[in-house]
Amino acid sequence: MSRYLTGIDYPAADLQGSLGGAAGGTIGPPRPSLFQMMCSTWNPETGKYTPSVFKVTRVAGTVTVGLIVLACVLMRRRASASPVARELTPVG
Repeated sequence: MSRYLTGIDYPAADLQGSLGGAAGGTIGPPRPSLFQMMCSTWNPETGKYTPSVFKVTRVAGTVTVGLIVLACVLMRRRASASPVARELTPVG
């Protein structure tokens, strides 16, 4: 196939155009980048990716939570490795 067809029901003209393009050796549009796949939606009317505010917010929130967890892990490691933490830790 020379193009990606979305959905389950493919119009005959689109399928014929894709098969004809593949037979002719032409390629479709370039593969989207990871950012485009995560933060945009394919608009079949314009044939382009359009930004999706919901997806951008979801990706930004996921990155933020990941950074917070990473910061907590690093702080915990640093606190357990410091000599002051060992002196203040009750024994027994």
